[in-house]
Amino acid sequence: MANKSSTPGILLRHCAPKDPSALTGDAAPAQLQGARATKITHLVSNTEDAALGYPRLGTLYEVENIEPLLSLTADELNADGATDSLIYKTIKGGRERPDLKSTPAIKGTFVIAVGITPKPENVEDLHEWYNQEHIDLLSKVPGWRRSVRYELVKAHGSGKAETPFIAFHFYDKENGVGGPEFQYCVDTAWTKKVVSSAVKPNYRRKWEIVEQEVLS
Repeated sequence: MANKSSTPGILLRHCAPKDPSALTGDAAPAQLQGARATKITHLVSNTEDAALGYPRLGTLYEVENIEPLLSLTADELNADGATDSLIYKTIKGGRERPDLKSTPAIKGTFVIAVGITPKPENVEDLHEWYNQEHIDLLSKVPGWRRSVRYELVKAHGSGKAETPFIAFHFYDKENGVGGPEFQYCVDTAWTKKVVSSAVKPNYRRKWEIVEQEVLS
């Protein structure tokens, strides 16, 4: 269990394995043990993302304390074929479907990662939008499982997927993404304001879950 001095968060590693058929080509840094991982999720990119030049594989380590990771060098974090290693701290306000507590995500379900780069004067509005509207509306989309948010602390690598704030939205394989509930969520006036006022277009990426291990 995390103590009061811990900073919970994630390590997200993108990987371009030598074996093009590999699904989990990522090996965790030895120092990850000190960060106390609670979930490890192996991800594979869909065809569209791969065509845009993004690394095909990713691994998401949810940890109780990111502090031990911050002293690691780029070589240590990007070993074993990793092209990017991004360390984020958790932003409060994430939500999970009550029936899924501590249940590993099922192979074939997927995650939509959305990175946003707001202007400094719009950061507070971004947080309020998520906490007061966006996650609540997403939770009404059929097949929604979980939404969690993070703020970037340190990054090593290409910088292609680097954004100051990122959210991960987990869904069942059969879901309502693109349906009326989802469309309502992304078409609200507040959503359009957040998107249009960003410094650059949102980073959006769809990952399929290969495997998820719940450690605690």
